[in-house]
Amino acid sequence: MLVHAKNIIGGKVVDMSSLTIAGDISSVVVDPENGAILALLLQKNFWNTVRALSWRDIVEWYKDGILVRDSDNIVSVGDIIKVEKAMKEKTFALGDRVLTQKGKFLGFLHDFSFDSTLGAIGTIIVKKRFSSELRIMSAHRILSILSGKIIIRDIIEPAQNKEKRAPQSLSSLAG
Repeated sequence: MLVHAKNIIGGKVVDMSSLTIAGDISSVVVDPENGAILALLLQKNFWNTVRALSWRDIVEWYKDGILVRDSDNIVSVGDIIKVEKAMKEKTFALGDRVLTQKGKFLGFLHDFSFDSTLGAIGTIIVKKRFSSELRIMSAHRILSILSGKIIIRDIIEPAQNKEKRAPQSLSSLAG
């Protein structure tokens, strides 16, 4: 199933065994090394702590939330080392700047989609502030994910179309 980050943020996490709400999703954590989904973060709880849920612990995805087998799988962010590191480095977050490898500013990360089965980003959606124009790009163009910015591969411009003429005769080919 293809999931958009903006659609899942704010959604409910429901424990399958007790059918109780275990929390609300506050963000999606992406591994900056390979672009895989690491976890979902849940909003701060009563003790003012952020908790994490590995995407592998999700049983079912819905448009307004997710179903987990057991809410005991929701752990402290510090229990998942890669998640803690990604959060400290503030990598791949909505609002990050998106630049080409030549440094051209394209806009800000507005949303992204990912495959809920594979946990892989499929597309990124980039938007400039005060503009309604959205650019949708394949995640395959991502070269690196750094703190506060995403670098994507430049589009290769097609060579100038040189006018080609058919040779007048075979002798003109031999030259």
